[in-house]
Amino acid sequence: MYLFPTKALAQDQLRALNGLIKHLHSVDASEVGVYDGDTSYPERTRLRKQARLLITNPDMLHCSILPHHKTMHRILCHLQYVVIDEAHAYCGAFGCHAAIIFRRLRRICECVYGIAPTFVVSSATMSSPKELAFNLVGLKDFVEVTECFVCTSCMLCSLYAQRF
Repeated sequence: MYLFPTKALAQDQLRALNGLIKHLHSVDASEVGVYDGDTSYPERTRLRKQARLLITNPDMLHCSILPHHKTMHRILCHLQYVVIDEAHAYCGAFGCHAAIIFRRLRRICECVYGIAPTFVVSSATMSSPKELAFNLVGLKDFVEVTECFVCTSCMLCSLYAQRF
């Protein structure tokens, strides 16, 4: 699951990912999609059945995915990674709201599906990344990565779960 603070950022990343996916033989573009308020009902149904990488935002997680997590069973019971991108945007009231949603996602994954996905919190502009990650997700075991991976396309591969 790939989370962005806004729908526009999610759409931008989908375009970028689709460009990379063309070069990966093991990934089909139909297995990646944006699940947000603009996603049509038929597309939501298709994503629930086929997606291996779901791109969404905290509001959609709160309003549509978590309250109806049973319809997202296929995705949530296989959830390995939750990537929270642009983490510096989660500040103030929005950050508090998002932190509660991320912790709720953790609780549903652990209590209902018996899994503990790995949370990856990223931003190019965080001054205290470990502290922010802890405040957002409530986990203490974050590892701070300060090396630049801008030119490393293999990072995309780690976001894909095995087919399920």
